[in-house]
Order: sequence, then C-alpha cells, then structure tokens
Amino acid sequence: MATPPNSFCSLFFIYSILLSSFFLAYEAQAYSPVVNGLSYSFYSQTCPKLESIVRNHLEKEFTQASWQAAALLVVFFHDCFVQGCDGSLLLDGNPGERDHPLNRGISLKVLRTIDDLRNVVHNECGRIVSCADITVLAARDAVYLSGGPNFAVPLGRRDSLNFSFEEVNNLPLPYNITSVTLQTFASK
Repeated sequence: MATPPNSFCSLFFIYSILLSSFFLAYEAQAYSPVVNGLSYSFYSQTCPKLESIVRNHLEKEFTQASWQAAALLVVFFHDCFVQGCDGSLLLDGNPGERDHPLNRGISLKVLRTIDDLRNVVHNECGRIVSCADITVLAARDAVYLSGGPNFAVPLGRRDSLNFSFEEVNNLPLPYNITSVTLQTFASK
C-alpha cells in the first residue's frame, strides 16, 4: 500500500493546526469578558433564550407599531449617554430622568414596551436580567428588525438604583452645531 507524499502530510498537519487555532480563537472571543464584567455569554447559563425572547417580542410589537424601532434607539441613547447604560432612564422618580425637558419627547408607549418586555423576560428567566441589558438588546434588535445588520452585544450591565436629573443636561441638543455636538461626545 502506498503512503501519502510528505507534502500532503505536511499540508494536512498545517491545515489541522490552522483549523484548531480558528476554533480556539472563536471560543475565546465568544466567552471571554469584554470589559468591566461584560461578556457575550453572560446569560448563557441563566437565561439561554434571552435574545430570542427579546427579538420575538419586538417582532410582534413592530407589526403593530413599527415606529417603535426608532423610539427604542432614542431610549437607548438617552439612557446610555447620561450615566452609562444603566437603566436609570427607566426609574420612577419625582422628578426622574424621563421627566427632564430633554427627555419629554420619549414615547410613553415605547417605555411601556420595554416594561412589557422586562416582564416577559423576568417571567421566563426570573429577575436576573437587568433592565439595562434588556434596553441594549431592544435597541440592537430595533436595528436588525428595521433592515439593519445583526450584531452581538456584550451583556452583564447592572441596573442603577438612582438617576441624575441634572446629568440629563449633558445630552447633546438637536439644534447644536456640529462642533458643539462633537465636543459633547468627546466629553463622554
């Protein structure tokens, strides 16, 4: 019986090493922490269906009110820009962040949608998923369900227990000139 030539064995060996390296790198990327405890697999054990729960719920919502996709991006931006993505915009207070004049344009309907989504997630998985992560996933799926790209988002954010009415003043104003808006973003 003939043995394969040395070049074939060498190529097979190199191919095996490259393939193994690819899978190891892929696994490391999928499960390694991103930053500050965030991870692409944060809920993989505690709520493995989280992303499909969020997407399925929003698909139903968008069939009735597709405008909510843009409104979810506004909620995401207004929450994340003020104190970081911490769900503080969703907290009730007197006055709360959402009562600030710069947040008055945020739809109460979309806030109810996030609250309904939170209830669905908590009923399915328990109260382990943060409102901040639900908001981030909702914004990501709003992009995807509107025809944009699908992309992974790291999870593991913690909800804030307080809000800052004053910090909302740091949101960029819609009528600012470009240089002022860029300075506002640079300050974050």
